[in-house]
Amino acid sequence: CIRDRVDGEVSAEEVALVSRVAADMNVELSLQAHSVEATRTERLLNIRSALQQYLKQSPPKQQVEKLEHLLHELVSSDGEDHADEQSSLAEVKGIIGSYLQDDADQIPFRVLLAPQSEDQLSRISSLLEGAKTHRGAGGKGITVGEFHTREYADTICREYRDLGFFCVVTDELLSEA
Repeated sequence: CIRDRVDGEVSAEEVALVSRVAADMNVELSLQAHSVEATRTERLLNIRSALQQYLKQSPPKQQVEKLEHLLHELVSSDGEDHADEQSSLAEVKGIIGSYLQDDADQIPFRVLLAPQSEDQLSRISSLLEGAKTHRGAGGKGITVGEFHTREYADTICREYRDLGFFCVVTDELLSEA
């Protein structure tokens, strides 16, 4: 479930909503309220990855619009307003909006790491398989990801800073190294 990856908790209200939708779709589902074992960064990036994988299947746009509505309901189903959920929802809406408008190339924000040592370069390589190295923002760097909202990009950047990396968010176009 995408929602469980945002705040790390699946509430009884969220279980009820997902169960109702599954029943409407004739899908058998057994789900219980639970905690999710993953770091905040992993949860946030997993949301994007799951959605992007789904959109690569080229689902009908009407189905994607329904998914967006469902995600909005899911985020608000527990009656709590979590900043991470709102930030994630804004990012998801940006991804969906690009898909619906056939505008996948317009991703304005990039999170960049600038390794400060060989040890950091090694750690980054193990964290980010296949990461793109580039020139831009005044030197060489590694792109963590491209994001639709500044707030979401800032959240991801803060997580990497907390791990001890020099990290920035930019809206510059970058060239491959």
